[in-house]
Amino acid sequence: MDDYILSPEEKKSVNEAIEYAKQKLYEKSDKIFIPLAEKGSGVAQYNLALSLYNRGDFVNAAKWFQILAERGNYISYAYMGILYKLGYGVPLNPAKTKFILEGLEDLSNTGSEELCATEASEAAKFLRDAIEAIDKQLEEQNIQIRSFFLTLL
Repeated sequence: MDDYILSPEEKKSVNEAIEYAKQKLYEKSDKIFIPLAEKGSGVAQYNLALSLYNRGDFVNAAKWFQILAERGNYISYAYMGILYKLGYGVPLNPAKTKFILEGLEDLSNTGSEELCATEASEAAKFLRDAIEAIDKQLEEQNIQIRSFFLTLL
């Protein structure tokens, strides 16, 4: 699926849909994003995926992030890493998260183009920070669970 070039009117519609999504008016944003995403617009696909992710529809978010990742969108690749780390919308697979992070780090160090390397570096940082936050939250939950069970003794 190639990147569909938006007309000026479609660009305006996408900007409106982004505002709808920010306001959590998902029915309105989806009416704009979905047809354009299905035509191949990377902008619509990314914003649809992000909107789905933010509302907890991880299965459909993963579908669109995966399409974008396969087309070289590094931040979507990072989001896939988060989804695999948590097992949201995809099978739980921390090894795949690590593989994605290492791939982004390699691209950031060996990118043939400066822009490519910068985007990969930013996506790797985003994923690294997310992994750190997830691990911290999981550790805090484990401490709470252990504390709870100790109160039962």
